[in-house]
Parts: sequence; C-alpha cells; structure tokens
Amino acid sequence: MNEPQQKSFFYFLRESSAFFLIWLSLLLMYSIICAYTNQVGQDEFYRVIFFLQKPWVITLNGVALLMLLLHTAIWFTHLHSNYVAWSKTIFICGTWAAIFSPIMMIIIGYFVPFGDVTTRSLLLKMLGTESGKVVIFLMVILPIWYALPRILQTLHDFNIHPKREKLLVNGLALAWSAHTIYILCVR
Repeated sequence: MNEPQQKSFFYFLRESSAFFLIWLSLLLMYSIICAYTNQVGQDEFYRVIFFLQKPWVITLNGVALLMLLLHTAIWFTHLHSNYVAWSKTIFICGTWAAIFSPIMMIIIGYFVPFGDVTTRSLLLKMLGTESGKVVIFLMVILPIWYALPRILQTLHDFNIHPKREKLLVNGLALAWSAHTIYILCVR
C-alpha cells in the first residue's frame, strides 16, 4: 500500500467527497425533522429555510455540490480502476450517491431556501407520500453506507486504525438508518 505522502492531491480530493455526502445526509435529516414538526406550525420549517439561507451554509452547499459532481464524474469514469474488491453494498450505495446526490444538493441547497412557496409546498407534499418517503429514506441512508467506509479507508491511508472499526462504521450506518426509519415512519 502506498504511504500517504505518495498519494496524489487528486486522490484526497476524491476521497473527501465522502464528507460532503455526510453533510447532505445531515441536511436532509434536519429538513425532515423540521418538516414533520411543521404539522403543528410552520415555524419549524422556516427554521430550515433561514438556516439554508445563511452565507456560510450557501458557500458550504456550493462546495459540496462541486465535490458531489466530482464524485459523480470519477465514479463513472474510473469505476473499477482503483478498487479491486467492491462489496455489493458499497457499489450500490456509491452508484446511488453518484446519480442522485448532486440533484438532491441542488434541491435542498438552492430550491428550498430560494424557491417560492409553491416549490416548498410541493416538496412537503412529496414527503407526505409513501413513494416520497422511500426516495428520501434511500437518499439519506445510501450515501451514509457508502461514505463511512470511504472515510475509514482514508484513515487507513494515514495509518490510523480505529479499534473495532467495522463495528464502528456499520454501527453508525445502522443507527443512522434506524433513526431515519423512525423519523419517516414511526413519528
């Protein structure tokens, strides 16, 4: 295995897209939580809109969109060149993230905070349907199941090996998935 000093800047740029997948998942969960508390009043959903309109969040969303587009370009151009053994879970989750994450970042990062009332009401109606819940569920959890192992691989490149790393990564992804199911289906 190559030492971290021998890795190219492009490699670390590519691997850092995992952090932006987690950022997108966090934004989606925050929006979902506030959208479901919106049934009592609209103040909670406006909290998301005001948060997304802050200059530092707009900037971070722009950087995240660029990184997600980079992830998409790399995913489809160098899919099998650097990875010998892919698990089916990482392959499916990475493909989903490559296809849908840039679209979702545009929606959550720019349509929600700067769109009109009609756009927001359509998104809230979609969230209320069963098919909308399935799409949001997949959009929240599949990037997490891809990003956490990628972050673990990056840590390995720096010779950092956390104890019980598989349990940590899979446990975090499973907890995030269970929390998403709770928010979408139970609550």
